[in-house]
Amino acid sequence: DKYYEIVMGWVELFGGKPEVTEWVKVSNISLAAGNIAGVDIPVFRDVDFTSVRYSFFETPPWVDDAVSAIQTLLHLLAQLSVLERQSALISEELDRTAQRVNLFEKVKIPEANVHIRRLQIYLGDQQTAAVVRGKISKKKRASRRTPAAHCRRRDGGRGVTVALKI
Repeated sequence: DKYYEIVMGWVELFGGKPEVTEWVKVSNISLAAGNIAGVDIPVFRDVDFTSVRYSFFETPPWVDDAVSAIQTLLHLLAQLSVLERQSALISEELDRTAQRVNLFEKVKIPEANVHIRRLQIYLGDQQTAAVVRGKISKKKRASRRTPAAHCRRRDGGRGVTVALKI
């Protein structure tokens, strides 16, 4: 607003609307790469202007101030444009990150908890089955070690013939 008022003050003083666009030409907008929170963003460096020659005698006296003010305005507009682009990129990344957080909080973590619970039940069942199999195996081994405990005599206790029950 300040620079616009400077230019318009001169224009009002001497009247007429000049074609100042031919006196100010942007040759290059210099940007660098930056990174904020993992987001690659453009970083404003500078604006280069092409020198345009004009006659001091054929142009109004306010042209020098107008050219300087317009260059400053263009510099600020370029800087604003880069800042808006940075804001848009960071906003997009924030939205993506919020979606990921919601996905994990609302979907993936509850699914994982269900799967963990199922695995705990399965492993508990397997452990119980292993203990039961171990007891059965221990019982069978114990019965094989002491054959006299499961023997019965066929002759009623008088003879030597022994039959083992296996």
